[in-house]
Order: sequence, then structure tokens, then C-alpha cells
Amino acid sequence: MHQSPQHLVEINGRHSNWIVNPNYDLMFFSTIWLPPLLILASVQFSKGMSAAFFSIWIYHLLVRLPHFAATIHVTYRRKEQRDYFRQHWIRYYAVPGFILAIYSLMLMKPPVYPDWLRSLLTTIASLWGFQHIAMQNFGILQLYNGRMTLKATRNAARLEKAIFYAIVVGLYVDGWVSQAVAWIDPGYSEKISGLPELVVNNLLAWLIAIELARRFMTRTFLSPATLYFLVSVVAMYRWSFYDHLPGGCWFFVFNGHHSIAYVGLVFLMRWNELHPQEPLTLSKAVITYAQYLIPLVLLSLAALLATVGYSRFVNDNIEVDLWALTGVFVVHYYLESQVWRFSQRHNRETTLPLLRQPSNAAACTID
Repeated sequence: MHQSPQHLVEINGRHSNWIVNPNYDLMFFSTIWLPPLLILASVQFSKGMSAAFFSIWIYHLLVRLPHFAATIHVTYRRKEQRDYFRQHWIRYYAVPGFILAIYSLMLMKPPVYPDWLRSLLTTIASLWGFQHIAMQNFGILQLYNGRMTLKATRNAARLEKAIFYAIVVGLYVDGWVSQAVAWIDPGYSEKISGLPELVVNNLLAWLIAIELARRFMTRTFLSPATLYFLVSVVAMYRWSFYDHLPGGCWFFVFNGHHSIAYVGLVFLMRWNELHPQEPLTLSKAVITYAQYLIPLVLLSLAALLATVGYSRFVNDNIEVDLWALTGVFVVHYYLESQVWRFSQRHNRETTLPLLRQPSNAAACTID
């Protein structure tokens, strides 16, 4: 999601600043409830097999992998996409196949690539993953901004994008600068350790302060858009208290927020596609969401069982090596960068209409 839709404001003549409604948005987008839950679960399941059980068979099976599987609903499963994808087969078939093949070769025994190339590919996957999450947060924020009576300016959107990119840069800048300095003076790199990250974090704090001041001055501070902005920034930023929590806790929080938001977004699209004139009431939503989620979980279970089989074949133990799925993850990042690019006319015509609010502005209420 890269550009702000500008026509998603009125439903049946009524303004609503929520993507669906407060209940739905707090469940999927502004997930205030999620970080404390994941932190508590991470602390509870922090040792031995219990940590592996939570990570693999609860978190990955029910949260992370379903969001990857949901990609099929905005790509190859949609009939509106098939002819367009065939016309642009290099972009939508050849390139994903090439990415999957490149990363799959890293799994060969003995390794096909030299260590430096394997390291480069893993760095690309990691960096692209963070950028992917940052741009989803930015894109959903633009959906909120598009529903405001007072539209955000291009400069405001640039500021918001800069904030999410600054979070990503802050995760890597210290290592990048240290390596660059080490080539010049190995002893000096230790002296500046932590300084680049401190500079970026201070810049980030100023950008966030400017954004909140802008929202206060434009009287949009008390809005669903501001709530989502704050929740997404808090979830994505790596706070210092994570150093005192079990390893992986921060990953569960920022990736969980991202995964659940994506599933909620695609489910909204599926609802509008299948039931364009029906309100998204609670009883209908529960049944339809179960029908939507169960296949995703089954696909996730198949992926996990495949990685278990691979791990046992290679390592002769039951440790699950999720690295085997990295190629699938990178293909997901690539496809998402294509189908949510609203500078392309096809995406504006086929995807944007499905991001409207459901046909009832009081959606997801009890029947």
C-alpha cells in the first residue's frame, strides 16, 4: 500500500473515520490488546520446549503464517487478477519463481552459495521484511486519513512515511556505520557504537512530535487515524525493555500487529467482494471469517509440517527450521509491493473499490 485513496469517506451519505467500525478496527488494526497479550505469552512460554511450542504451534500456526497464506486472496485467487497477471507474466510469475528458486538453493546440502552471498540474501530478506511491515503500517494509516473529513496533505503523508522508515533505519544503522568505519579504522568503530542509532532515534522522536503537533493543530488528534498511528509506532519500535524479556518477544509484538492487521484488511476486501450490498453484522462476520480463516490455518499447518519434515531430514531432529520458508516470505514481500501499488491503474480499479467501508456504516454490530 503506497498511496492514499482519496474517495473512501462517505458510506450511505454518512461520514465514518473508522476503516470498518470501532469494534472491528480495535480487533484488527489498532490492536491495543495485542502487545500485552503477546508479551505475557512470551514470558510464560520462555523455556525449553514450551517456548518452541508457543512460537511454532501457536504463534506461527495461528498468527504469522495465515497472513502469508492470505496473499493468495489478493493475487492469484482473484479472477480480476488472472488475465492481468498473464499479460504481465514476467512480473507476476517469472520473478516470484526466480526469487523462490534463489532462496531455495540456500537450503542445499552442501551449500550452493559462498558465505558472503548467503549473508547478503538473509540481510535482504530481513531488511525487506521490515520495510514491508513499515509500508503496510503507512498504507493502513492512509486509509484512515482518506476517511477523514479534512484530508491530509502530501507533505503530511511524506512525514508519516519518513517516521516509519526512520524506525526501520534505526534497527540497522548502528551495524551499517560500524562496518563502514571498521574498514577505515577497526579500533574507532567501537568508540562510536550506539551513536548512529541514538541520532536516528532522536530524529524519530522529533518527527513523531511534529506529526502529533500537526494533528493537534488540524483538530484531527482525537481520531481513529491518530490512534492507529500511535499503536503501529509503539508496536514496531524496539523499546529498551525488550532487552530484559525473553528473546523473540519484540518480534512477536511487531510481527503480530502486522499479521493481524493484514488478515483483517484482506478479510474486509473478501467481504466487500462476496457481499457488496450486505452490512458486516457480527453474526455474519463470525461465520464468514471462520470460513475465511480455516483454509489459511490449514495451509499454515501444511507449511509447518513440511518444515518439520525438512528439518528432520537434514538435522535428524525435531527442531523446526523456519529458514526453509524464507523464500516464500520474500515472494510475499515482492507480490505485496506490486498489488498494493496504487500508482498502477489496474490496482486502483480492482483493489481500491474493495477497501471501502462495508455497506452499512454501523458495520459489525450485533444483529
